[in-house]
Amino acid sequence: MKKLLALALTLCLVLGLAPGAAAAGTEAEDAAGALYALGLFRGTGTDAEGAPTFELGRALTRSEAVTMLVRLLGREDEALGGTWETPFTDVEAWAGPYVGLAYENGLTTGTGETTFGGGERVTAAQYITFILRALGYDDASGDFAWDRAWELSDELGVTGGEYGAANSASFTRGDAALISLSALSQTLKGSETTLLERIEAQDPPAADFHALLEEASAEHRALFESDEAFDGFEDYTVDDPATTDLISAEEAAALVDTGRRQSGSIGRAAAEADVELFFRAIRASYGAYYYFGGENFDAAEAEVMDWLAARGSVQSCELGEKLSEALDFVRDAHFFVWSSNNRDEIFRYEYFYCTGQSWARDDGGYYKYVDGEKWYFDSFSDNRVRMEPALTRAGELCWAPVLFCRPADMGESAVTLKNAAGETMSERLVWTESEAYSESTRVPDYNLLRENGVVYISERNFDLSYEELLNGFVDDAASVRDAELIIFDIRANGGGANNFCREWVENFCGQSPQLTEAWSVRVSTLYNAALARDGLQTESGTSGFYYHTGAVTGSQLPNDIPIIVLVDDMCGSSGESMLNFLKAMDNVLVVGSNSAGFQLCGNVRGYSLPNSGVYFDFGTSLQFSFTTDNVDFVGYEPDVWCDPAYALEAALNLTLRYGLVDLGTWQAFRSDVYAVVS
Repeated sequence: MKKLLALALTLCLVLGLAPGAAAAGTEAEDAAGALYALGLFRGTGTDAEGAPTFELGRALTRSEAVTMLVRLLGREDEALGGTWETPFTDVEAWAGPYVGLAYENGLTTGTGETTFGGGERVTAAQYITFILRALGYDDASGDFAWDRAWELSDELGVTGGEYGAANSASFTRGDAALISLSALSQTLKGSETTLLERIEAQDPPAADFHALLEEASAEHRALFESDEAFDGFEDYTVDDPATTDLISAEEAAALVDTGRRQSGSIGRAAAEADVELFFRAIRASYGAYYYFGGENFDAAEAEVMDWLAARGSVQSCELGEKLSEALDFVRDAHFFVWSSNNRDEIFRYEYFYCTGQSWARDDGGYYKYVDGEKWYFDSFSDNRVRMEPALTRAGELCWAPVLFCRPADMGESAVTLKNAAGETMSERLVWTESEAYSESTRVPDYNLLRENGVVYISERNFDLSYEELLNGFVDDAASVRDAELIIFDIRANGGGANNFCREWVENFCGQSPQLTEAWSVRVSTLYNAALARDGLQTESGTSGFYYHTGAVTGSQLPNDIPIIVLVDDMCGSSGESMLNFLKAMDNVLVVGSNSAGFQLCGNVRGYSLPNSGVYFDFGTSLQFSFTTDNVDFVGYEPDVWCDPAYALEAALNLTLRYGLVDLGTWQAFRSDVYAVVS
């Protein structure tokens, strides 16, 4: 039978379900997903990718049914925070608070004097009875007969004739999901308040979206409007005209021929000539040459030359690896020699999170429930662990332990909790390393989707090779000014050109973003030759530098549209510039992990040494945003931590859970987004 399932606020789904077949259809999956996003249907576990599993085809148990009833009554916090006494000796620990509240409030009875029978299956009549009680109807007062409960639920529109005596015993978890979701839009008996509205009023989320949004905006504003003096920046921008012509025009032309392949074995003299030319190129054009110290580059050159002195010949690959090894002190993610050195292992930070560690906060501090008892956070055994705002896969904003460190520095850690009686307990923290959305950043993957005022934008690359598409991205910014909410997805954005980032914000806000920054550009024959090779306009001048010193104080741009920005640790370079330009607007919340940390030197060009073919690249522009702290391999931290692998799912669920969208918009929007984003 087809029925119109009225969902909370505006969702309508047309169902075509045969009795007992609910679990096999996508309607049941959609219903379970929506309930999961609202925190009402937790699932039975997770799959290999961490997604919730619902087991919609199996029977619903009595313990599960009572748990759903308590949640639908908006009394979960009350259940978890209370002390309950029941005569039952067979209740599972996880179900104890729910069964206790339901029993003490006359919502359920046992199957015997001391048995609850939590593992026994529930019939359609029994579950619909629970639903009707949640809506304020009482079978004891004659509102309905519990063994024919579907008669009233059909009349109210919660069900539509698909349940009856013939199939009551074949009731599944999928059926429970469908009925529960339908009930959310029903008004309570004698009231104009819907069941969902009562749940939201009685069981507020652990953290408030708008409060976190305001807090994040204030923190961003403090960065952009600070009077940071960039102390020491002038030490890195030595005006050294002698470096301008360290490389001849002929040498520059030879170096920028990046089509050269490695040459196999070369003699020592040829290798030494390459090494001398390599370090001369670094002195001439590398933007962070003075930042990392000319004396350190001199020492590295001497180390490589000493290594060559004991050899009559050398393989190109050996020379490349030795150069890379000697330059391990360079913490610049854009600085690259030969193939890949171990800088990632030395410098790279990662975000580690704990599953099952979701905390709320009140005047007493951070707390969570353990076996129905309220326990407060006391301390972490590792002082690097922090309690930070976090977003669960189900879309709940909470606080959670975060460890942000190098993977090599991982170790055992624990959290100590304290209850009202002053007793303490310890829990081991089990860490999981976050995953990027994608390891590939080669294509722009631009998407712009709209649904009833909600906008999704994804952009994975700002490479000039896609200039026409990126110009469209920039032009589209003005068209979303009327949005009510934007999810801006820059996970796995590997960078490119900053102008697209700046122009998008300018078109969106009507003003150009201004970051608090300091920068310098080294200009030399080599730099000019590289620009000419790329078909770009060359610079000219007699000084080795064009540079700016001191503070350029930014300003926060007005914006009243909430923007959720999704970031991962593959978002780097111009991707991070996009991140900072977006943060230059009010009402922006960054969700995910730390970004990649590809910020120190831009204007990157590639070169090959003439004899060995060893490839290297580096940037000529030294730039700091906000402070002179080097964020390379560390990145910018989010406002709310979330494993980027499921950050989009979490953000979509957040929009529903916190009432940013109605359920109908959420359903359609989620479907559109998942159609284009894997």
